[in-house]
Amino acid sequence: MTVLDFRIERHDASGNRLAPVPVQMRGQSFSGAVNNGDEIRVNRGKWRDGTLRVKDLDNLSTGAEVRTKGSGAFGWILGVVVSLFILAVGGFVVFMIVYVGILGNEPPFGGPYGP
Repeated sequence: MTVLDFRIERHDASGNRLAPVPVQMRGQSFSGAVNNGDEIRVNRGKWRDGTLRVKDLDNLSTGAEVRTKGSGAFGWILGVVVSLFILAVGGFVVFMIVYVGILGNEPPFGGPYGP
């Protein structure tokens, strides 16, 4: 996960400086760029803990569209699938150690198929 933190400086209609807005963009990667002094327009974002979390914005100075990539539901689903796979492999290894390694060739709970 890559995190881009910056502040937006704002001015009112008379040119007076307003309080800056803390902004954060999170994603696996980004398309586009933002530099100091660029004029931007935020397209989508949500306030969280006093910071504006932005998914995409327009850089009005350069004409670039700045977007996050690789974040959201896909990342969570991939993480769950990978975790379940690791748990399944781990469970199989534990099964093999307990039932095959310790008990050898005997059936795990006894029975007519013993030596």
